[in-house]
Amino acid sequence: MPEGFKPKDKPWIQVEGATTEELIAQIDKYPSGAFSWYRNDEGKPTVEMSNSTKIEISPNGAIRVHGDVEITHSNGSVEKRATITALCRCGESANKPFCDGSHKKIEWKE
Repeated sequence: MPEGFKPKDKPWIQVEGATTEELIAQIDKYPSGAFSWYRNDEGKPTVEMSNSTKIEISPNGAIRVHGDVEITHSNGSVEKRATITALCRCGESANKPFCDGSHKKIEWKE
């Protein structure tokens, strides 16, 4: 939706370029869930968590997922992990999607 989202501009969300309903519809289509919205007059929604999973972004390092996770790999295989799972952010791991510490060897910075 080029009227409302212009990734090369700052700010890259151009709220005056689309209606509220158009922006909401586009955000709701985003597959990763990276975007969310709420109406100012209603306030931010509260999120209730029963089985919580904590995600920690390590400075200049891995994404650490604390809790039980199920990973579906690109080949379709499924792997279950518990406690802590470290995922690669630098793209250099020899064990993707998991972190193998390669970010330290290449001195990767976020």
